[in-house]
Amino acid sequence: TRINIKVLSNCETAINTNTLIIEDKHLDSLFNEVSKLSSNDILIISGNIPSALNQDLYEKIILKLDKNIKVVVDAESKLLLNTLKYRPFLIKPNRDELEEMFNIKIDSYNDAINYAKVLQGMGGRNVIVSLDKDGAILIDEHKKVYNLKNIEGKLVNSVGAGDSLVAGFICGIERNYEMKDAFMLGVACANATAFSKSIANKSSINQTLSLLKEINN
Repeated sequence: TRINIKVLSNCETAINTNTLIIEDKHLDSLFNEVSKLSSNDILIISGNIPSALNQDLYEKIILKLDKNIKVVVDAESKLLLNTLKYRPFLIKPNRDELEEMFNIKIDSYNDAINYAKVLQGMGGRNVIVSLDKDGAILIDEHKKVYNLKNIEGKLVNSVGAGDSLVAGFICGIERNYEMKDAFMLGVACANATAFSKSIANKSSINQTLSLLKEINN
């Protein structure tokens, strides 16, 4: 539906084009596809939506699903907030998005934890907040709080780091990891991607995971 170009040189440059016109028939096709998901599936809804579409699009998608499907929402302010009444399995705002939602400044782990708890009270079952170089925090559905520091390294490419965190965490959930271990894998994927020119590979993730365990014991 659009072309995005990421240029990696001395600095990062993102060129995001406008979307094509999306008609009702295209949305109907999307709704038809998601309605085929079964209770064993996980649906990740992430990113922004075309400006021509209503801000309730994510809600409409969730309403097409079997209620037992795990839904993950990784989106900006209003898109994410509108889904909370449906109790998504995981939400993952970053620091900037959390600040925008509550019109506040996140200066510490405690700040992030306090506002993550507010989002959990609004319906998010598990809440991860990514804090850029400061790591990430997780509050699981049993109210247990985890915080992980990032490993030290040179930022090469921030594109896809947040997506990698979600992917690693869900991979851990699919493998029946304990919540802490799934979170650790997610943060390892995010770190490995941030230190790679492209999306991290398995070798770099495993290496990063070992280092993370050392500094977060």
